[in-house]
Amino acid sequence: MTTNQQPKQTRRHRGAALIAFIGSGLLILFWTLYFTGLIAFGQADPILAEFEAAFPIADAMLAAVLVTAGIGLWRGRRFGRFCLTAGSAMTLYLAILDFTFYSRQGLYAPLKTDGAVELVVNLLCLVGGLAGLALGWRLGRNDHVRHAA
Repeated sequence: MTTNQQPKQTRRHRGAALIAFIGSGLLILFWTLYFTGLIAFGQADPILAEFEAAFPIADAMLAAVLVTAGIGLWRGRRFGRFCLTAGSAMTLYLAILDFTFYSRQGLYAPLKTDGAVELVVNLLCLVGGLAGLALGWRLGRNDHVRHAA
């Protein structure tokens, strides 16, 4: 395979693209609801509010990486797999950072509604990040094997 050729798009590539698009859509939905005041998570507590205020730019970057991954994967392009891996790693970092911070703030004990919602978000990020990394790895292995033959 020359450097100009791209891996052939497969059903798995399209599935990964959909996952990337869904992840970016969820980020955009969260911040839209947050900035319109439809959800007020953390705004009553100044420490939580400052923590949340640190994330819009990073989350916008993550959403852009996931959209780029989705486009690349949908079109069967190599950069899609790269962006999926980058976005998945960013998502894992977000999950761990959020969980660690909110654990230290006592949000999860005793577990109330805000803590439960945040815990679900953390678990979605953790599972999504791990799934994205695994899928990116599998796509890379399959592309390598397919083009080596």
